[in-house]
Amino acid sequence: MSLKNGKNLNCLVCGTSFYVSRHQVKCGSKFCSLVCYHKSTRGKPMHPNTKKSLTGIIPWNKGLKGHLAGDKHPNWQGGIQSQNTKIRRSLEYRSWVLEIFRKDSFTCQFCKEKEKVSGRLVADHIRPFSLFPQLRFDIQNGQTLCVDCHKIKTRGDWKLIKSYRKTQDASYFI
Repeated sequence: MSLKNGKNLNCLVCGTSFYVSRHQVKCGSKFCSLVCYHKSTRGKPMHPNTKKSLTGIIPWNKGLKGHLAGDKHPNWQGGIQSQNTKIRRSLEYRSWVLEIFRKDSFTCQFCKEKEKVSGRLVADHIRPFSLFPQLRFDIQNGQTLCVDCHKIKTRGDWKLIKSYRKTQDASYFI
């Protein structure tokens, strides 16, 4: 005895016969799979409430509703980035981070915790990034720390940075 209350339908794209439940019939199911559904939507305009187009992701500020997005926001400064942001997003900096992780075998140098899989490691500058621009990409000036140990070390770095700003003498750290 079968308790099926649905129907057998033919896919509009590939013509395959497939079973749909009574609920799917009410919802208007017409395709045997997501692959067939996506094939049917190619070349058609996207729905106005979605943030993705069928050809790919649209720019983030084009899909936002409202008037405070991108160049319409009162704090918009023409898309400029700070020098710090440019450096930290550069390919050279990313390769420096990877070299630091490899040098330390993906192990925190304070607590010796190995977190290669979870991604909770940070490449830290031994001598502060802001005070020593000549050492920013030096492998010997880097160490691998876990997030918790990095927070502790950063608090200490801020004390050094503040004292440096008072003295304005870089040899204070050497």
